[in-house]
Amino acid sequence: MKILHILYQSIPNTAGSSIRSRDIVYAQKEIGLTPVVITVPFQPPIKKGAQIEFIDGIKYYRTYNHNTNQQLSEEEKGIIVKISKLLNIIPFLYKLYKVVKKENIDIIHAHATFFCGISAWIVSILLNRKYVYEVRSLWDERQKSFYADSYIKMNIIKLITFVEVFTMKQAKKVICINESLRESLIVKGIEEQKISVIKNAVNLAFITANTEVNVLKKENDELVFGYIGSLGVIEGLEDLVMTFHSLYLSGIKNRLLIFGKGEVVEKRLRVLIDENYIKNVFIKGEIPSSQIATAYADIDIIVNPRKKNTLTDTVTPLKPIEAMLYRKLVIISNAKGLIEICSGNAIVSEGTEIQHIKRAIHRVLKMSQIERFNMINEAFRYVKENHDWSINVKNYVELYKQLNK
Repeated sequence: MKILHILYQSIPNTAGSSIRSRDIVYAQKEIGLTPVVITVPFQPPIKKGAQIEFIDGIKYYRTYNHNTNQQLSEEEKGIIVKISKLLNIIPFLYKLYKVVKKENIDIIHAHATFFCGISAWIVSILLNRKYVYEVRSLWDERQKSFYADSYIKMNIIKLITFVEVFTMKQAKKVICINESLRESLIVKGIEEQKISVIKNAVNLAFITANTEVNVLKKENDELVFGYIGSLGVIEGLEDLVMTFHSLYLSGIKNRLLIFGKGEVVEKRLRVLIDENYIKNVFIKGEIPSSQIATAYADIDIIVNPRKKNTLTDTVTPLKPIEAMLYRKLVIISNAKGLIEICSGNAIVSEGTEIQHIKRAIHRVLKMSQIERFNMINEAFRYVKENHDWSINVKNYVELYKQLNK
């Protein structure tokens, strides 16, 4: 069975969505399917100018338009840029049509956003193919974090949300990553029997680090805390930085390392560090996926202080369970998506404000070495048993088979 995945984000982008997509297609290849990938015009290839690349033995068709202003970014773009990006759907449709015919694709699997979904729907009609649509988050809720104070832009969000829901309704199957998101899609009018939940997972083939538990070798003041992931506005990183500044002033001088990409938030964090003369927080920049093990090797305890809202309550992110496989103790906020994915295997902050994060860190520092060791080992076991793509990928096989009945 040959599956074409249409990706809005992909490697070399290292956001959680890109890593999930990489792991899905790799796991599908390992189980005997034949996945092929095409990426949108806003996603640059690994090698400059490449039109076809092979990643982990999987063919990636690149359609990059070489417009740096349209590249994927946490930086907010103006209306003109958004309209110009939308117009790219016409040449993309032509390229998608050619790839589906050339590769003799059986099923088109579009991954959010609607740019991929609408394209998949049109080509599926033209070439009589089945198509499924995979949703990882509530797009409209993410955009509200940028546009909360703009009447015009909020109405644009309503329009695009309508298109997103329309796209889901045209798909033969809609895939989402957790039960909370499934319930939200039902509220939006998607038929319950059309929705399948395939939980976020990690591909153990890519976890190549030395997974020795370092917390047994370190005293409390030697423990290094860290954040690895996208530097987005919903991640609560400014409060995390100020938390560690407050801890430093009170005599707790553990370091915080922040790895990730996000131009807007990174600038804010650097200003915050400079203006407050913060000495124990270090911005390390983006880390390529091939070097992720190096970043984890420098950290003992991962902190995910994501802000709690409708979006984060319905998104189960990849990074906490990835950290658990690297045998790191994990601290999370009380966002429901984080709590669901960790399932009792992380220290949960009571809230997302500085005082709440401080209390969670104090709780970790009060734990004995053996308590931390036991929690890390239990989390490692939990992820291997419940969030391994070599197991979860079988759900895709069953879903694809249903389409052909």
